[in-house]
Amino acid sequence: MLRGFSAPVVLDYAFDHGQLSRLLAHDSDGYCRWSAAQRLYFSALDRLVKGEGAAAAEAQALVPVLEQVIGRADEDPAQAALLLSLPGEVALGDRHTPLDPGGIHAAHHAMKQALGKALQGHWLSLAENLIATELEMDGRAMGRRQLRNLALDYLAASGHPEAQRLAAELFELPLCMTEELAALRVLVHYNLAGANQALAQFAERWSEEALVMDQWFAVQASMPGEQSLSRIEALMAHPAFDWTVPNRVRALVGTLANGNPSAFHSQDGEGYRLFAAALTRLDGINPQIAARLANAAARLPKLEAVRREHLASALLTVKKQASDNLREVLGRILEA
Repeated sequence: MLRGFSAPVVLDYAFDHGQLSRLLAHDSDGYCRWSAAQRLYFSALDRLVKGEGAAAAEAQALVPVLEQVIGRADEDPAQAALLLSLPGEVALGDRHTPLDPGGIHAAHHAMKQALGKALQGHWLSLAENLIATELEMDGRAMGRRQLRNLALDYLAASGHPEAQRLAAELFELPLCMTEELAALRVLVHYNLAGANQALAQFAERWSEEALVMDQWFAVQASMPGEQSLSRIEALMAHPAFDWTVPNRVRALVGTLANGNPSAFHSQDGEGYRLFAAALTRLDGINPQIAARLANAAARLPKLEAVRREHLASALLTVKKQASDNLREVLGRILEA
């Protein structure tokens, strides 16, 4: 079904695990393979969120078909990388009401870790064997880099000691920005040895390139977990951070609010407080950007009660002194 479609379609059909595995392993239509993979991942993740399964068992159930995907990876490395990627925490959270971002993060992290361990040998092989010795810019080479970066991420999630060595080597001798950023992200997100040194080297190397430095801020703002909030707050006072530059603000504040749910939705409301303070400051400089960033709070009605109360309180504080643009957006969110 839906073979040859070029636009997203939500299909409600009761595929079983075996049917989806067969489609993922053998279908010649790329969209159908991707759709089958997403259904398998979401089904397993949903059970973990509801407390109905164990991550190790869910991962083992997926091993046979994912090994087939890895076995065919050389046919189209970019497609293989997509098929082997878990859905993000935001997409997973949108399937659950009330939304408990902490539970979503725990389930997602456990699943990635379990897949990392269950297929550890494959991830290590891909991470080592796909390293290029010279820069190639054709589609196949880009796909190989995408697949290798994914393998390195799973390897780090599994806790394999070789992940640190491979990431450090890739960072020290990158052939392109894709490799350098991927290595930096793995070092920072998994708190591996040399992460702080790599951040300092990257900032020194690219201090004159604004768009590249935006990525430096985004890598740190997307570091999962509540512990990243103190780092993000410190980055708001960094000499290279400029509230008058929209791209820099989106890289730090936007990444926190839109791309790091485990930090933004911290249970104590600290993420919301930091976001609210940023909105207030930004509103006095660029009300349009502040209003756009405020839409990150649009999931307020779906949140479980404690977080909903924390976020509503933070937004009400901002709304009292907000510009017309920001007040309109916040009013719509609070009244939803």
